[in-house]
This record gives sequence, C-alpha cells and structure tokens, in this order.
Amino acid sequence: MRVRFRHDLRILAVILLVIIGYIIPVLLILRSASQLETTIIASFIASAIAIVTGILALLKDFILDIVNAPSLRIEFVPFDNRDCHATKFTNGDRVHYFRLRIRNDGWSGAEDVEVNLEEVRVFRHNKYETDKDFMPLRLFWSHWRQTRYELDIPSGTYRHCDFGFVLQPGTANLGVPAAVNNDHQFWFDVFLRPNTGKTSLSSGQYKIIVGAYGKNAGQARLTVEIKWIGGWQNTIEDLYRHNFKILSIS
Repeated sequence: MRVRFRHDLRILAVILLVIIGYIIPVLLILRSASQLETTIIASFIASAIAIVTGILALLKDFILDIVNAPSLRIEFVPFDNRDCHATKFTNGDRVHYFRLRIRNDGWSGAEDVEVNLEEVRVFRHNKYETDKDFMPLRLFWSHWRQTRYELDIPSGTYRHCDFGFVLQPGTANLGVPAAVNNDHQFWFDVFLRPNTGKTSLSSGQYKIIVGAYGKNAGQARLTVEIKWIGGWQNTIEDLYRHNFKILSIS
C-alpha cells in the first residue's frame, strides 16, 4: 500500500505541475492586462497556452517515464513456505533456506535488477554499529544461481532472491561449514564469497540492510532486525521459535 501510495503521489505531482504550467502564464497576463483590450488579452492567453502545450509535448517522454517507471520493493515473508523452508541434499543432509521477494509495483517492467547485501550492523554496547568485516556483496537469484546475476521483473510480479541459509550440523554441502568455532552460523548466499571478511552471522543481534537496483528503476531497501541464537532445529518453525528471532522488518 505504501508503494502504491507513492506511485499515485507521483502521478498527482505530474498532474499538478501540468495544471500550474497552464495557470501561471494566464495569471501573469491577467495581472498586467488591466489596460489592454479583451481581444488582446485573449490572444496573449492563447499564445501562452500554445507555448506551454509545446513545452509539454517536448517533455512528453520524460513525463511518461516518470509516471510509468518501475517501482521496486523488497519483502521478507518468513512464515511462507515458498520463501523460507527446509530442503534436503542428495545425501540426506538438510538445510533451511531463507529468501526475499523482489517486487515491481510500477507500470512497466524493471530491467537488469540485482540485489545486494548492503550492510550488517551488530548490536554492541547498547547500540548498533556497522560491522566493517562485511563488504557489500551481490545475492543470488533463486533457482538461477550461476547463470543469471541480473533479472527482469515484469510489472505486478516478483522474483525470489536467496537471502541466507542454515546448515544441519556436520555438513558442508554448500562449501561452507555449519559452524565456526562451535558457533552455528547463519550464512548469507552471496556471490562471490570473498577470501577476506565475513559472510555469515555468529550468535548475536543484528540489523541487516539489503538493497535492490535496476537499470531503469530506483533503489529499494529493506532492513531486517534479528537475533541469531545459533543452533539447529529440524523444522523451520522451531528455528523461528528458538534460534532465529525476527525483531523488526522495515
């Protein structure tokens, strides 16, 4: 609803600018026309309207681009099995996957959209501070993996983006260990995983900031505040209940 409101507000702003563009020249002419004949005033007004109409015609494509521009929005829907669920590897080991929805609420398709892990803030000394061991990294589109790093999103639809995962203890099927120093990790699903810095969360409280961008669309951001206690549960419902506490989504 908030994005729809912003889109409607954009349209209203364009309409108001067009109206003002016609009214101001007319008011200026009327203000200085007390000594002129009615026919001359009318010709001035007609000329002003013609000039404004010509300017608007030249700016038509620009105005339409503003009205029709894609409008991206990021959603985290943790209790929907399409977004967050458990799955198995071929050897029977399990993993809990967490995904984001990247929506396009605009009137035209969003082109070459990518999603990035922007920033991780850790709660220390009664305040959040940026964890500088995390660098901005690209997240994978779900089910595309190595083949597509940008996707088009048609108007009124969404695409899933892999956010992170938790591995069953003892497995390293995705190339990373389930735990580091006996602390069970929440791994971000990023490309490429760097050799320096961090790409996983140890036990603690965090604010995670994600951004989405497109070639013809502005930025969308989402902040997820969580408390990661670590550990493993056989069901994702129990994981939310005991290990992965969602404090806020904004």
